[in-house]
Amino acid sequence: MKKQRLIGLRRKNSERGFTLLEYAAGAVVLLGGAYLAMSTFSDSLGTYFSSVSQWVTTEADALPGNTTP
Repeated sequence: MKKQRLIGLRRKNSERGFTLLEYAAGAVVLLGGAYLAMSTFSDSLGTYFSSVSQWVTTEADALPGNTTP
């Protein structure tokens, strides 16, 4: 009887958490979504980051005490 209870407890504990397959499937979904978003918005993101970089450079040059040419 004791052995049957231990086997029953072991089965219960082994089903907790996610399996490697579930983690791999989640990673594939996340990576697929990231790839889709990057490929869809790549041109607009590049333009956005370029304009942010230009704005930061302009603002940094306007700071008092800035000695860059």
